[in-house]
Amino acid sequence: MYMNKKTVEEILPQKKPFKFVDTIESLDFEQKSIVCNQMFKKEDFYFSGHFPQKPIVPGVLIIESVAQSSLLLISEILRTKTQIGYLVNVKKATFYVPLKPDDSVIIKSKVNQRVANYFIVKATVLKDNTVIAKMELSLSM
Repeated sequence: MYMNKKTVEEILPQKKPFKFVDTIESLDFEQKSIVCNQMFKKEDFYFSGHFPQKPIVPGVLIIESVAQSSLLLISEILRTKTQIGYLVNVKKATFYVPLKPDDSVIIKSKVNQRVANYFIVKATVLKDNTVIAKMELSLSM
């Protein structure tokens, strides 16, 4: 299932300047997984202050992009309107390569476990098939 930028903007509760998913490239209900795309544009607000001489994407915003892609996935699995979800735990977040202005990434997220309204998601973030980050998040709905 592909969703373009306009559709993602309509269904994602987060709005600019705090929206960090551009498109949904694929969604697999059986595997409970999603693949999203996000471009971190050089004109985005955080680059002016996050190391102005050598700007990089803050790690917390990479985590946020994974949380937002996971929110889209969980809402689709539950077959509900995308609602506000809360990030309740970040576990094993590891960043391997810094992201720079105008870098585009692929976010691959998979629900590994559900306990009541809590979802444990494992994710990998890639740029040009290179692993940029891996993490495990817990979200509540």
